[in-house]
Amino acid sequence: MICKSSLKMSSRVGPFGYAARGPIRYLTLCLPDLPGIGSDEWLLPDCDGIVFKVKMEYEKQDVKIKDLDISPAWAAARPHPYRSLTSCIRQFHDVNARWRGWYEPITTTIITQCTLVQEDILMRLRPGRKPLIEESLLIASCLRTLALAYNGAEVCGDMSMVWREDLFSQPTLLDPEEKNPSITVSRYNPSTDNNPRLVSQDGSTLSRLVQ
Repeated sequence: MICKSSLKMSSRVGPFGYAARGPIRYLTLCLPDLPGIGSDEWLLPDCDGIVFKVKMEYEKQDVKIKDLDISPAWAAARPHPYRSLTSCIRQFHDVNARWRGWYEPITTTIITQCTLVQEDILMRLRPGRKPLIEESLLIASCLRTLALAYNGAEVCGDMSMVWREDLFSQPTLLDPEEKNPSITVSRYNPSTDNNPRLVSQDGSTLSRLVQ
């Protein structure tokens, strides 16, 4: 329920032209291919074959939720995964302090309670250094999904309502007054972009978590 609620974006028509391509439906359509999502730079493909590059910069780093590859495979490959996992999920205490009142108070309370339950699970498992299985990390994976979907929702919700052929041909700040994060969108060209590794990154992270 929490993951789905994160897709409740603005009902404005995005830069993709038609009302049927509103932000909610658009993000759902492009879920399988968002290379780099979770990092400061990621790709957002348009239904018409155009790929946009999103750059998110934070003036205050404590507002940013740092992504972590929460999975049993990740945990098994590290000698001390509990500390990193606990630090990661503690970022979700009162998410409205980070996300500018995105959710109503009852929802933030539920998210905080889920965070506390996941912390308690980790504390119970940590003394015996028991392997972290998928069931043990279920809440943490949902919280990660929430953060990734929020990033997508914030970008799609702020994009221009008017489609133009030259839209984002130059890097464009979505909201010049916002600093946490400031979001710059441009058209992505892998042959000239200074971060070509983006196109080779796995774009299915969010879709796999949602499933």
